[in-house]
Order: sequence, then structure tokens, then C-alpha cells
Amino acid sequence: IFCILLKHLAVGNNETFLDIDHVAEHSLHRKRRKFEETPRVMAPYFKRKATLSLLPTDILLQAVENCKISKEGAVLRDMLWVFSLSQLKKVPMWTGHNCLIITDVSEVQNIEYMPPINSSPTSLSVVHETLLMSKKVAEQCQQEQIIVTYDLAIAKIALEIQSLESPLLDNLFINLGGFHLQLAFFKAIGKFIDGCGIVDILTESEVLATGSVNGFIESKHFNRCKRIHPLLAG
Repeated sequence: IFCILLKHLAVGNNETFLDIDHVAEHSLHRKRRKFEETPRVMAPYFKRKATLSLLPTDILLQAVENCKISKEGAVLRDMLWVFSLSQLKKVPMWTGHNCLIITDVSEVQNIEYMPPINSSPTSLSVVHETLLMSKKVAEQCQQEQIIVTYDLAIAKIALEIQSLESPLLDNLFINLGGFHLQLAFFKAIGKFIDGCGIVDILTESEVLATGSVNGFIESKHFNRCKRIHPLLAG
């Protein structure tokens, strides 16, 4: 169905109307928009047998020690905010408080778009090509490491390729998107509160249906977890 707008043209005292048939014929032959793919030659990548490799113990111990140091500083800042909130007036909330006491020395970043690839995102060749592109970007920006964010299904393939191609892609940090990170966080909380009686309170108060308990604990329903977990935190 074409919506044809008759355009009124006034030429002196004579009124001229566009020919309806001409406009309809012109609309039928109008060029449709389409995605113009940038030609890109990708080398095929074939899956190889993976070898089991474990992280050295000293690296794990160093990571745990760094987490402890960061945790101590975060706990001290939180205690300072709680004490200020109870003793002083006009104290900002947690986010505003941290913005006031923490100095961000990060440089201003430029956001640019990578060339699109018109292929299946879970293809081994496509994932391998994106890893090589990310490594090239890190070299051009003179960075030792670079963060690459993938969906869960693609991240599994990327981690496998990174393990097979080690040490070529060791400077890439493969990160999950915010959606899957939040789902993993909800599932961790669900494991913690399972069997403590909170679920029974939710079902008896008709906040959560009995048949939806497993989906809430296992974090299978994002909207339900997003709605109920803040209620439990309050």
C-alpha cells in the first residue's frame, strides 16, 4: 500500500497537480536500502584438539593477594561512608561519595566502530578474525593488553581459540557482556540464599510463584531476578 501525497503546485493563477499514476510508478521503482558489505578475505580456521594447561601457582597466589589489597581499601572507604552518613548532614549517597574521594586519572577514550563482518558470529573463522583484529588494534594503540567483549556463546569459542593459539593471543582479555555478568551474579546469589527460607517467604507472600522458584534460584529469568533481588536487598 502506497501512501501518495498530492503536492499542490501553484504557478501563477494555474494550479497543477502531480499525476497519480506517475508518482505510483516512481514509487514502485524506488531503490531499496540494503547493507553494503565491505569485502573482507578471512582465512578459514579449523578446530584442533585442545591441550590441557593450568595456570602456574605463583600467578594465582599473586592474583589472590592483589584482590585482598583492593578489598581492604574498598572496605575502608565503605566504612568511612557509613560513619559519615550517620554523623554528618548532607552526605551524598555511595556513588557520589566515591566520586568525591577517588581521583580518576584515566585518559579520555575515543570510540570508533570496527568494520562489520556479514557472517555468522559463532563461526570459528569469524571469531578468530575478530581476535586478530583486536590484537592489531592493541599494537596500533601501543597497548600491551586489550579487552575484547563477547556474548557468552562467542566467548566460549574465543577462549578456546586463545588457548590453542597461545602465546599469540595471550595479550587479549576476553570479557563477557554486562548481561551475562549480571546473570552470573544473580546465580551466585541464588546459590547463597537457596535453602535459607527466603524463597519460602517470597512464595507465601505471593511475590514469587511456586513454579518459578527454580528459575529464580538458577537465574534463568532475567526480568524476575532483576525485580526480586532488589526487594531482598532492601
